Amino acid sequence: MTISTKETILQVASQLFADSGYDNTSVRDIAKGADVNISAINYHFKSKVGLFAEVLNHNIETLRSQFTELYSVATSTEDCAVRIYSHFEKESNTFYNSMKMFLVNNLPLEEDIIPKSCSGEQKGPPGTEILMEMIRKEIDFKGEETLLLWAARNIMHNIIIISLVSQSSFVKMMNKEVAHFSEEEKIESIRRNVRSTLNFIR
Repeated sequence: MTISTKETILQVASQLFADSGYDNTSVRDIAKGADVNISAINYHFKSKVGLFAEVLNHNIETLRSQFTELYSVATSTEDCAVRIYSHFEKESNTFYNSMKMFLVNNLPLEEDIIPKSCSGEQKGPPGTEILMEMIRKEIDFKGEETLLLWAARNIMHNIIIISLVSQSSFVKMMNKEVAHFSEEEKIESIRRNVRSTLNFIR
């Protein structure tokens, strides 16, 4: 399938923004990497700010769509959490790039740079909503919505932290030598966190 010009620009921009940061990535760099004219970037995204926001928005919405599919096959909250972690590992480049872009602290303070998917009534990182529904279904939760939201965010934040640590070159080199860096231990940690969280809110 042929990738559209817009999709090519998004892919190149995602990698460059993550590798070099916002300030050190120019529209010219992105145009060169995508093999397009600068006018094509201006046409699709209006500005560098608009492009940065759209890259993050595209990545977030893609994850939300993929996690909806995971929810349809997950058998429990534990299973769902492990599937989310496994998906982050499988799509490690997109996940890691998105996190590096999200955590950058030198962005221009303009409202246009906030991705559409981060505004409004969003509950948290992609995956939070499906975890809420999985928890609600599994334990027949009828308590306060804020407690359910806390539980889903707690599980999601733990998955994100473990997934980020997994991207470290040191962890990759030592995962067979250090027990708590092993893949089995990381998955077991996610499972324990889910069990502890559900026990707390029952």
